Amino acid sequence: MKPLYTPETKKLIFFDMNHTLIDERKTLEHCFAMALQEFTARWEPDGRKLDARKIYRTYQEEWRSKPTAKTAQQIAARRHLALSRALEPVPLAVTEAFSRSFFAKIKEFKPAQPQLYRDVDATLRKLADRYKLAIISNGSPERLDTQLRLTGLDELIPKPLRFAAAKGEPRKPNPAMFQRALQKSGVSPMDAVMVGNSWRNDIFGATRSGLDAIWFHPSHSQKWTQKRIGKEQITVIRKIRELQGIFG
Repeated sequence: MKPLYTPETKKLIFFDMNHTLIDERKTLEHCFAMALQEFTARWEPDGRKLDARKIYRTYQEEWRSKPTAKTAQQIAARRHLALSRALEPVPLAVTEAFSRSFFAKIKEFKPAQPQLYRDVDATLRKLADRYKLAIISNGSPERLDTQLRLTGLDELIPKPLRFAAAKGEPRKPNPAMFQRALQKSGVSPMDAVMVGNSWRNDIFGATRSGLDAIWFHPSHSQKWTQKRIGKEQITVIRKIRELQGIFG
């Protein structure tokens, strides 16, 4: 299929960070396995290691089977029940205190363990040969810098092209955040594209500011499709690697 954009029509690609480049589910699974290893390191049945993936899968199945939790207390109770079920094969006393400690450990691990979606690194490296790459994130500047460094993407996205929501500054979908990023990047709205997972923050916010946008929607039923909001073009993708066909 013919590319939608070329370096003659677009100069810069803005990306959202969390849930677009960073796979939060993969990050959670990774940190769950780390916490499991820490809490069960002294117990290995018959010298065999636990199947962390299987335990995590059971945890997720149990979590999804329970009624939706709204309050912090309900969430904690639901987590505890799901973890108790997942750890049934392990001779551990999965008390409420144990569950609190287990999930506190996951929370402790997460900032240092961001996991990219599949093909993000290869795709961005290919795009960086022909386009400038930038980030517009509602996370803090410090968090964004850490995530880029830990994932190895910092060499592709220089500091002047990282736009994060410092305390008191506008956040997506506020057009002011997009306008600041455009001004500091030295490009016009028609020269840039926004890639993000949030319809409200990334897509609606970008099109209000005159940018074309690419909606990363993993549960989308087909390969990339197109639509319009006013004069701006919206493309829907389900995999990051599809960007390689969209940008020539």
